[in-house]
Amino acid sequence: MTGSAVGFLGCSGYTYVADAEAQQGLGSLEPKEHRLHAALSAKAGLPNAVMLEGLVRVDLRRIDGEPSARRRFTLEVNREFSLAEHVVTPHGQVEALHETRHDAWSRRLLQAGVDNGWNESFRLELYLARQSNRVPSESTVSAFGIVARVCR
Repeated sequence: MTGSAVGFLGCSGYTYVADAEAQQGLGSLEPKEHRLHAALSAKAGLPNAVMLEGLVRVDLRRIDGEPSARRRFTLEVNREFSLAEHVVTPHGQVEALHETRHDAWSRRLLQAGVDNGWNESFRLELYLARQSNRVPSESTVSAFGIVARVCR
């Protein structure tokens, strides 16, 4: 996608999250959370082969029987390069989450990294992230991550 071309993609799904104690065999098998989610993403080509990607996702949640919703807004900028016959994609991302359970912006995530495409079936991503949580309690997490993807 080059120039000012824009593409859209929508998806939806369901997630079941069991109680942490139940996952360890210590509690009942009653679910802690049911989550329906829907997302719309858009991708636009900017000058110099830079890509701008946005995502809006809504999670309709039922946690311990109580309904709530979480809205997630993500914006990413990236650009592919060829380096020694590999595709390398540096990227930067910012994400904000709003929780109706707390009626507050609950989380902010800043992330920068690089995705290395070694070949058609293997990719390795390295990233630095800083996540600030505001509710239910304030905390900050700084992380270095490695993601390996194997595709067939």
